[in-house]
Amino acid sequence: MATLLKLPQFPDMFANRNLSTSLLTAAIIGPITYAIYKIYLSTYYLNPLRHLPGEKPRWSWMGCMKELISAETGDVNLAFAKKHGGIYRFHGIWNQPLVAINDAKILQQVLVTDAYDYVRSPEGKRQLERVGGKGLLVVEGNKHRRQRKAIQPAFGHKHIKTMVPAFFRLTEKFANIWEGRLKPGNEETEFPRVLEDISKLTLDIIGLADVCSLIA
Repeated sequence: MATLLKLPQFPDMFANRNLSTSLLTAAIIGPITYAIYKIYLSTYYLNPLRHLPGEKPRWSWMGCMKELISAETGDVNLAFAKKHGGIYRFHGIWNQPLVAINDAKILQQVLVTDAYDYVRSPEGKRQLERVGGKGLLVVEGNKHRRQRKAIQPAFGHKHIKTMVPAFFRLTEKFANIWEGRLKPGNEETEFPRVLEDISKLTLDIIGLADVCSLIA
C-alpha cells in the first residue's frame, strides 16, 4: 500500500493568524468607531435636538463642560443665551445634548403650567436625591401632588404676609452691601457675586423666618 504523507497544516496556521489579526483590529477600531459615533455623529446628525439653535458638538468627550467649569458661574450660559436666544442646545459629558431655557414664558410653561409633562432625567433625579433626598424637589407625579398638598397651607397668603418685613429688611441690607462695592466714577469697581450673595440672602431669610437666627 502506498504510504500517504501528511503535510503540515499550513492553511490552519494562516487561518489562526488571520483570526488573531481580525480580533486585534476589531479591538482597536471598535472603541475608536464607537467614540466617534457617541461623541460627534449621534449628536450632530441623529439626535432630534440637533435642530435647536445652539453650540456645535466639541471634538472632546467633555463637550461644553470644560468651558462651564473653568469660567465663573453663569458666564458661559449668559454668553450662549446672548448668542442663541431664550432656548438653546449645548453639550455635556460625551457630548450629550442638553437644553437650557432663559425665556420667562417658556420657564413658566415648564415649571408651572405643564410641570407634570416635563420629567427629569434619571441622572438629574439621582443627583438631586443625593442633595435633598426624595422630597418635594425630586418626586414627580402623584407623589409630588400629595407632598405639595401637605405643605401648601404653610405657604398661604396669611403666612407669607408675616414674613414680608423680613424679606424687605434683609434684601435692603444686601442692596446696601452691593452699593458699597460699586464705586462711583472711573475708579475700579468690585462687581458683586450675585449668585453667591443671593444664596446667602435666601439662607438669612429662612433662618430669620423659621429659626430666628442669621446664618450668613
